[in-house]
Amino acid sequence: MRSVRLTLVLPVLLVLVTEIAIQIGQHSQPPVRGDIYWTSTPELTVAGLNAPAELVSIASFKLLGGSIGHASGHIIYLLFVAGLWVSIGWYFDNHGSPNNNRWLPWWVRTTSKAFLILLGVYGLIIIMLHNVVFTSPANVTGGGSNFTGDVVRQALTLAWSLLLMIIPLWSLARRKNAQRSAA
Repeated sequence: MRSVRLTLVLPVLLVLVTEIAIQIGQHSQPPVRGDIYWTSTPELTVAGLNAPAELVSIASFKLLGGSIGHASGHIIYLLFVAGLWVSIGWYFDNHGSPNNNRWLPWWVRTTSKAFLILLGVYGLIIIMLHNVVFTSPANVTGGGSNFTGDVVRQALTLAWSLLLMIIPLWSLARRKNAQRSAA
């Protein structure tokens, strides 16, 4: 019997969940009428669950300036979400096979790990600058008024940021130890 390929299932499932949460967020009402800073908890939870895709989309939107409209930005974000979960599914589908990354040149593997580490650092910087505890909508510094959703989102973003830094560093250190022991 053929096993389920996470490379195919995860992106479809997570893009669907993300779109449903965004639609719930767009059609829900804030608890206080006229609260422009409120975002629904499902939308914030999905943003935290897809934190690397959100970080890449934020960086790309800042690099491209204001040339991306709302609809195309939403589609690009969903493409980043799909790409994130394809890569995670591919990692789990191929984890444990002896030559899962050997077909890539060493500089591509090292560059991709450096990109992941920088993305993790970028996530930590965003959390430090827009922390729920220190920012509030009263002083218009970017905080939201849904404290529970913001805490969940930032906890997931923190977890992703740490994973994006620790896993590549561990892999690089393991490879360096293997090279030392071989020499």
